[in-house]
Amino acid sequence: MRPRKPWHYKEILEGMYLEQNLTLRQIAQILDTTASNILYWMKKFSIDTREFDIGCVHKGKALSESQKQYLSDLARKRFADPGNHPMTGHKHSEESKRQMSETKKRKRQEQEDK
Repeated sequence: MRPRKPWHYKEILEGMYLEQNLTLRQIAQILDTTASNILYWMKKFSIDTREFDIGCVHKGKALSESQKQYLSDLARKRFADPGNHPMTGHKHSEESKRQMSETKKRKRQEQEDK
């Protein structure tokens, strides 16, 4: 039987995360493993994680022209082959088409009202 690792114990994870208020990355570094491994075991032990939103880091920040160009070039390369597009081989349902149509009509109406 293999010896258990420190992150295999609920008490250790709770102590580091909840009591010491360390981040997943800090815990992983201390225990010499990955943050995703720590998150896996925390979910397994039903330890509530603190709320965090990855997208909020860049919210409200404008991209420079060089960043916009770089992202544009990446998208062009990724979709140069039509087979790479995420919708290849898929069709919108009639309900989706109806919703898109209504949204477009509403946006046109809002533009005309301005």
